[in-house]
Amino acid sequence: MKLRTFLIACFACCGASIAWGQISFSPAVVDFAAVYQGAPVTVNVTLNNNSATNLWVEDINAYHGDAFTLADTAFVIAPGGNRVIPVVCDPGQNVNYADWLLVKSSSHPEIAHARLYAMGKYSDPYYDATQNLWNEALKSSLSTIISTGMISHTYNASRDQMYMVIDNERVNGQGAASNTIECIYTGFLAVGYGSRTDAQTNYGLNTEHTMPQSLFGSTLPELSDLHHLFITTDASNSERGNSPFGIVANPNWSVGGSKSNGNLFEPRDEQKGPSVRALLYFLFRYQDYQAFICNMAPVLREWNKNYPPDAVEKKRNADIFSFQRNRNPFVDHPEFMDRIASLCGVDNGDPAPIADWIADTLQYGYVASGSTLDGYYAIVNQGEDSLHLSNLSLSSSEFTFIGSPNLRIPKDSLAEIWVRFTPSAPNQNFTAQLSFNTDAPATATRTVQLLGSSTFVSAADPKAKEYLKIYPQPARDYVTIEFAMAAHPEGTMSLWNLNGQQIRTMPVARGLAQTQVSLAGLAKGVYMLQVQLGTAQFSEKLIVE
Repeated sequence: MKLRTFLIACFACCGASIAWGQISFSPAVVDFAAVYQGAPVTVNVTLNNNSATNLWVEDINAYHGDAFTLADTAFVIAPGGNRVIPVVCDPGQNVNYADWLLVKSSSHPEIAHARLYAMGKYSDPYYDATQNLWNEALKSSLSTIISTGMISHTYNASRDQMYMVIDNERVNGQGAASNTIECIYTGFLAVGYGSRTDAQTNYGLNTEHTMPQSLFGSTLPELSDLHHLFITTDASNSERGNSPFGIVANPNWSVGGSKSNGNLFEPRDEQKGPSVRALLYFLFRYQDYQAFICNMAPVLREWNKNYPPDAVEKKRNADIFSFQRNRNPFVDHPEFMDRIASLCGVDNGDPAPIADWIADTLQYGYVASGSTLDGYYAIVNQGEDSLHLSNLSLSSSEFTFIGSPNLRIPKDSLAEIWVRFTPSAPNQNFTAQLSFNTDAPATATRTVQLLGSSTFVSAADPKAKEYLKIYPQPARDYVTIEFAMAAHPEGTMSLWNLNGQQIRTMPVARGLAQTQVSLAGLAKGVYMLQVQLGTAQFSEKLIVE
């Protein structure tokens, strides 16, 4: 979701090897425009196989995957064919999204890509002013939103509303038969009370200020703001006191799942999320007295994420809005926290470029000796500052740079490092490293492994038959075929009679070392066995007794 820097490995070919552009998307740029959270939109993108061979897709996905998803993962597209790929956009936030749709193929040395864009939106206009805001701008906007139009009630009026309406399970939709209210910390139920005073006097209930009242006194509207007021028993209210929240390992008090050790208080799991969201609200609506909230920042983030709002918390937020005319944004959208670099102090995030990689390997596949294959590493800088490259090097003479790479990549732009693979001998595997430095703080040095294999020079190569053995000759029930190549691509074998008629055909798996072929049903005579492995093709006589 946040713009990032990443590399995409792609290839272009020349000479006797496969031509670039065999895999393509149409359209190559997909703009979903405005898409609302919770209302996903699907757009069909066509993946085209422009080549004369089967396209084996190993994987297809959105690189970041934070707004765009798809069901297709692995499939085959026939030569000249295509496949419609439904891409779903389901934004999690009201921000702009940019991503890459990537295809990785085991048969074609390319990573095809399409660009994806969308503007995530919230359907509730209450948060329109937060559209595409981050960090300090978002914090300021949230503060303004929840402070505007709020009605400040007296403490008694707010407590009456909480006890008799908002948290009363007979009234608020939770289905109790009589007035029922629950202690947030212990789970104790007061059933059948007649008023707030009755609940406090005869059931031992109290009002908990999640931001301890002792830190801000009796100031309004803090004192009566229902977004941080909850109902507890007298005992649990006293036990919590003004302790900060945290994980309590060795409690000296524990009731109903809540724990205390006198210094820290840990609410039961049901209350962890509501309590931290109450504090987050208080921080942005008012201030952090004595750094009480800021000192808990890590646990606030963790509990906000691990204990998301349930239907009861969301209903409570809506009921409080009806009463005091403002909402808790972290109940409506707990994901706001993902867009705030620091709760306390001024922090707009790190503007430096961020280096993120798809893979550590650039696979050139199989190339005929004497031919070339040009690959490129496409670097997309989506950071706020320019990304700079330096000290580019290659560790093997089989791989060479083409042209002069762009060493300065502005934000939101793309540059390519082109590397040509020229195998110097047939039937070998080649390995090298592409190395360079960046000014991205977390990834100052980058090393990419380059892998390629060579096949035969051509079909007329006099050494070609050395890589294929057929025995026994003559044969009766079966024949064994042995591939002596160190590496070979997938291919086909076909059996022909002397009249030029094809009798049988069978696939040859990539890297296959040996196979047995049944001769059942074949008449005695002489046949021709033709083998094609990538760019290598040749024939051998087969005698059947």
